[in-house]
Amino acid sequence: METATPTRRARNRTVHFEWVVEQKDEVTAVIAQLSCSHDKDRKHFYATLHQVTREERPTGFTATSFSIFDGLSIQRDEVARFSQKALDRFADEVLANVDRMRADGNEEVESYFTPGGRDR
Repeated sequence: METATPTRRARNRTVHFEWVVEQKDEVTAVIAQLSCSHDKDRKHFYATLHQVTREERPTGFTATSFSIFDGLSIQRDEVARFSQKALDRFADEVLANVDRMRADGNEEVESYFTPGGRDR
C-alpha cells in the first residue's frame, strides 16, 4: 500500500487528491484521483475515486482521460448550502476514510491504486 501523502488541488467547488500509481514514461502517468465536490441542485457533497491517465504534453497542455462509468462512489453527505470550509472538512474526512479502507484491505478501493488494477 502506498503511504505517500497525496497531492491536493482545489478549484471550483471541488477538491482533488491525487496519487501517482505508475509513471509509464516521461509524459504519461496513471493516477488514482479522489474527487470531492458539491452538487448544488441535489444539495450534497460527494466523493468519487477514479483511475486516470494523464499526459503532460511538450506543448504545455495536459490531457487527462478516464472511464466515466468506472468511478467508485466513496461517500455522499447532505448539506443545506455550499461552504468552502465545510467542503474542506468533508474532503479531509473522505481522505481519512479512503486511507482506512486501504489499510483494512478493501480490494475494490485498492484496485484504483494498483497499476492495471482497473483494466478490464
